[in-house]
Amino acid sequence: MKTRNGFISNSSTSSFIIKTSDYESVFDIAIKMVPVRGFDVDDKNLIKKIYEYEAKGFSKNHPIAFTTVNYDTFIIRGDKYYFVSTCNNHCFYGLSGFTGVDDYMSDYDTIKILEEAKKIGIAAKDKDDLYEFEIKHNSFYLWPEYDKIGSSVYLYTKKEFKCRWHNVIKTTEDDFWCLDCNEKIDNSVIVDQ
Repeated sequence: MKTRNGFISNSSTSSFIIKTSDYESVFDIAIKMVPVRGFDVDDKNLIKKIYEYEAKGFSKNHPIAFTTVNYDTFIIRGDKYYFVSTCNNHCFYGLSGFTGVDDYMSDYDTIKILEEAKKIGIAAKDKDDLYEFEIKHNSFYLWPEYDKIGSSVYLYTKKEFKCRWHNVIKTTEDDFWCLDCNEKIDNSVIVDQ
């Protein structure tokens, strides 16, 4: 059987659909994925932070996000599947349960996965959309590296910031925060979002 693992040659993103029976929680998936990044000390610190959130009583199935090489990783849970959108520069596909969208998936499976994706805000109309879906804008994600909860946004601003790339989230307090600069963005410089 031919399987496509979600890697698309002209893209830096990759998507996975994982059965909830394969992992206990979103946090468990993140803890498996983090060491694959190869960021050594940063990986250990991030895993420690995830465990700290768990110890504080934070839901292990809260959507989570963390940095990867050139596209951040986002994990969210549906009823029967976890949806993962990530960077294709890491070999996540080798982890247990991490399979891409099967080219020969039955129509019934496709319909069920598309229904679940729609419930959690993933814009996927057909099987092709499941190969590379984007989930970063549909929910507030825990960013343990930054001790923030927020939804990724694109901002247009009147001035440059000290960082080259703007990894911006809108927090639950309606503030805009640049994760790269680790500072709040003054609302007066925002032109559009």
